[in-house]
Amino acid sequence: MSALRQCRMCVRVAGRRNMSWVLERKYPPPDPGNRKLKLMPENFVYDTISCTHDTERPPLQVIFIQDVPGTAYRGEMISVNREKCRMDLLPNNKVVYASEFNRKWYNVDENYSTGIFLRDGLTSMGMDLVHFLNELELQLEVEVNEERQSYEITPEIIATMLHINHSVFAEPGNIKIPGGNITTSGKHKVNLFLNGDYKCDFSVVVSQISQQDSSQPDEID
Repeated sequence: MSALRQCRMCVRVAGRRNMSWVLERKYPPPDPGNRKLKLMPENFVYDTISCTHDTERPPLQVIFIQDVPGTAYRGEMISVNREKCRMDLLPNNKVVYASEFNRKWYNVDENYSTGIFLRDGLTSMGMDLVHFLNELELQLEVEVNEERQSYEITPEIIATMLHINHSVFAEPGNIKIPGGNITTSGKHKVNLFLNGDYKCDFSVVVSQISQQDSSQPDEID
C-alpha cells in the first residue's frame, strides 16, 4: 500500500517523549491501481484512534448533558478518562467541559445537595437501580400438583427473590402489586417505591412447573 494512501499513521510531537497520536483517515482514497494517486481535501480528515499521553494526564472534569446509566446522569459533574471522553462522550454530545460558564448554563450547582448529586431525591446509584429495575423481568417458578393447584405470590416473596437473584434489597412494605397478590402465571407489573415516594416499575414473570416435571430424573443414553 502506498505511504500516501495508508489509512492509519502515528504522529509524534518533537521534543516530547512518549507523546503520540494514532490517526486514521476518515475518508481513505480508493486504490488508484497503476495510475498516480491523487489525494482530495477530504482525504486529509483524520479520526483520533488513540493518544499515548492520555494515560499520563489526570482525568478530565465534564458535565453530562445526557443520561448514561452506570456512569453519570444529566446535570452531574464528574471526572472521566480522557480517551473515553474524546472518543465517545464528546463526539456523541453526551458531555461538555466543566467550565465555569457551562456550570452556570446547565445549572449544575442546583443539582447538588451537600456535595451529593440528587435528582428527584435519588443519587446516581439510586438512578442506576431505577434503570436496572425498569428493564428487569424477575423470573419465578411455582410448583403445582394435584393437591396444590393454587398459590399466592406476596411482596415478601418478591423481596426475597430480588435479594437472592439480583442482590437488590427492598422492604416488602415498599413493594406494591396492582390488583393484589399474584395468583396466576404470566407477566405481572409490580411497583417498588424508593425513598418512600419515588415509584419505579418492574416485571415479575411467573411460570408453573408440575411436581412430576421437577422431580423427573435425567435420561441416560
